[in-house]
Amino acid sequence: MICKIHHRPNIYYIISDNIDEIYTAHPEFGYRRICAWLNRYEGIYINHKQY
Repeated sequence: MICKIHHRPNIYYIISDNIDEIYTAHPEFGYRRICAWLNRYEGIYINHKQY
């Protein structure tokens, strides 16, 4: 059996990178403010349970 591997960017890696960038720039932000930032400025709509 031959298995094909698809090289798609995983959305969780993208969200994780965005969270890391936000936290590096603003270490005083908590999870609620980071979630709001992602929703408002990045256009990524997630709730606090997904990260």
